[in-house]
Amino acid sequence: VGLICGILAGLTANYLDNRLHRPTDAENLTGLATLSLIPEVTASNEPDNNLVVGRADPSHAYLEAFRMLRNNLLLAKGGQAPRIIAITSSVMGEGKSTIALNTAISLAMDRKKVILVDVDLRRPTVHTKARVSRDFGLTNLIQGSMNLEQVVQPTQWENLSALTSGPLPPNPAEFLNAPESAATITSLLEHYDYVVLDCPPCIGLSDMQVISRLSDGVSLVTALERATKQEITGALRMLRQSGATLLGGIINRVKPDRGGYYGYYGYYGYYGYEEGSEGGSTNGHGKKNGKSKSKKN
Repeated sequence: VGLICGILAGLTANYLDNRLHRPTDAENLTGLATLSLIPEVTASNEPDNNLVVGRADPSHAYLEAFRMLRNNLLLAKGGQAPRIIAITSSVMGEGKSTIALNTAISLAMDRKKVILVDVDLRRPTVHTKARVSRDFGLTNLIQGSMNLEQVVQPTQWENLSALTSGPLPPNPAEFLNAPESAATITSLLEHYDYVVLDCPPCIGLSDMQVISRLSDGVSLVTALERATKQEITGALRMLRQSGATLLGGIINRVKPDRGGYYGYYGYYGYYGYEEGSEGGSTNGHGKKNGKSKSKKN
């Protein structure tokens, strides 16, 4: 009886579990191609609250994840690279703004001219993450009160510029749906190789229905242990109904102790960012640091 009750309790808990715990859960639920798995980064190995990319060793797993994301994004449309790339998520708190910034930096690292645009006109964050002013930005450009040279700001990353939200309008969805908004976003391609849009989340807002039509494609960020299955499927339904071109999914906060998904983290261990089972971590040549045990003759 106890065994049967334990099995039933386990099955019930599994049935009621409404969040994603593994990358395969996200893939099976969304049906989207996974563009990249972003490792979970803790405060102890993250230089600041914004980003590791550009400050970490080039072989760091976090940086490699965004190199992979960059390459897969550019191949997502069958050889025709999307130039206006929208990054969104189902709900708040899934890390989509940091991923949008990292994506822009990874494109700029490939010696491309990139601009990161904050189209979240409700809770903008680009100015905070890129450490620039939000006193002027996209809304001024769309309204015609300022020109492009006046609103675009350089960042600390080479080849990357930022266009913040600017003053927030009272009606973001209608503001973005105006013909001037689409014309403004498209005109950025005359000056930049790639435009990365940091978008608002999908659930509870109509903004992404408009923004998805301003871009060449949308990537959906899904953070493990964060959004519910209903929220993710709801976001996908809304994007598909709006006619969005879905480039693929970005799975965030993947823990490296989850058995090395598809050998992903085992590969990074070659570069020295995986703790060895004996004698410390590995170095840049895949050998363990620390004292080595010599064989007796």
